[in-house]
Amino acid sequence: MSGIDQELVLAHFIVSDDVERSRRFYTEVLGGTMAFSGDVTYVALSNSS
Repeated sequence: MSGIDQELVLAHFIVSDDVERSRRFYTEVLGGTMAFSGDVTYVALSNSS
């Protein structure tokens, strides 16, 4: 695996009227972990860290 493969980050941008509800869905239903919360919220899903 080349160095670029190890540094690649994939991010999906989701717009939501209810950020807290979306965060709960991605963490509680899909099993993600909250990676960051501030002006935006990032949830890491399996194999996406």
